Amino acid sequence: MNSSTRTVVITGAAGSLGQATAHRFAQEGSQLVLLDRAPLSQSMMASLAPVQCLTIALDLCDAAQVANAVAQALARFGRIDVLCNLTGGFAMGDAVHVTSDSTWDFLHDINVATLRNTARAVVPQMLRQGGGKIVNIGAYSAQRGLAGMGAYVAAKSEVLRITEDMAA
Repeated sequence: MNSSTRTVVITGAAGSLGQATAHRFAQEGSQLVLLDRAPLSQSMMASLAPVQCLTIALDLCDAAQVANAVAQALARFGRIDVLCNLTGGFAMGDAVHVTSDSTWDFLHDINVATLRNTARAVVPQMLRQGGGKIVNIGAYSAQRGLAGMGAYVAAKSEVLRITEDMAA
């Protein structure tokens, strides 16, 4: 491995933002670790050639699966330089007092637990190697409450505050 080659982990890699991010890093010659619940399409993989890619389908809400994926990435590439947490989800419509527990749990898990699991798995390695970069995708709505979006705003606010905490 060229010591100047970056290894980039992208969660939500099968989505539109994940694909665009992967293509941008591929243009720079980065090695890619592409994580998503859905397998990546053959056409996407072909469009990234000749970049070295490791693709793993997993549940990012499952800390053990995330830890295993990071171990696979380290075994293959030896380091992780960038983590892009792009996984997230959205739902709206109900007032806070009638939003179902399943909606609260879903939005917290897809927006916050995924970030927490990847940070737990990747940050210790970044510290051992002397640093790295982490990009967490939130939403403008994290800055203030909006009608019918209590669970979503709460989850995205948590992403924002965790990101601020990690930066500090």
